[in-house]
Amino acid sequence: MTVRKWIRSLFAWQDVISTTVWLYQENAITGQRRALRVGSGYQPIWLRWIEKQDDGEPLLGIAPPRAHND
Repeated sequence: MTVRKWIRSLFAWQDVISTTVWLYQENAITGQRRALRVGSGYQPIWLRWIEKQDDGEPLLGIAPPRAHND
């Protein structure tokens, strides 16, 4: 990865899914995924999505997460 591409990747995080506890993001340049804690309480992290094994909706035992469109 070139230096220019690496610098651009630092600012390429896009919100994909937002739940009451987690905000899931994907980097548009590198394809990496991450989860940021945005609320309190307990909710299992959706590891299958982070590891790119599952692109469907998480099975959290609650209402489906809302898409975060900012």
